Amino acid sequence: MLSPLIFFNFIDALSVVIIRAITGLLLSDREVKEIAQEATEHLLRFDPFGPIRGTGDQPPEKIAIAQNHIRSASAIIGEIAGELEAQSIALENLTAEFESKRKVAAEYEQLAATNEAAAEAFTNQMRRSIATELEERSRKGRNMRRFTTLFIWFITLVSGAALGHYFSDILGYFSELFRRS
Repeated sequence: MLSPLIFFNFIDALSVVIIRAITGLLLSDREVKEIAQEATEHLLRFDPFGPIRGTGDQPPEKIAIAQNHIRSASAIIGEIAGELEAQSIALENLTAEFESKRKVAAEYEQLAATNEAAAEAFTNQMRRSIATELEERSRKGRNMRRFTTLFIWFITLVSGAALGHYFSDILGYFSELFRRS
């Protein structure tokens, strides 16, 4: 069984991660101040009630050294803040670029779907018009084709009958022709 303290720590950490994801902030102002204070204390090992390394108990020297350390810490914090700001701007630019590319992709997807529907409609219209045209042409030349077919059939029938009737005479003529030569 989880203790309530572990559960609340987990919920706190989860809420921090979710808030960071939503706002895009890497660190909150409170966390930046805490980090700066810890870094300053760690780097300086400053004890406000004791002597600073390398100095005596002279308050003006302590104040000057503390001011130098504060300026150094401020410069470091400024650099970190500048880097975080640059990363935030780069992230915003990437997000804007991603959104624009996503919109372009959605437009192309819609265009492809539209073109597919238009192509299908065009294909169906072409099929109907070609079928209509072929049907009209077949009706237009139908009588001429029937007459031509009948005429060729009649010529074939007459020439076949004549050939059949005169076949023995034609065969005799050619055989006599080949005998003479």
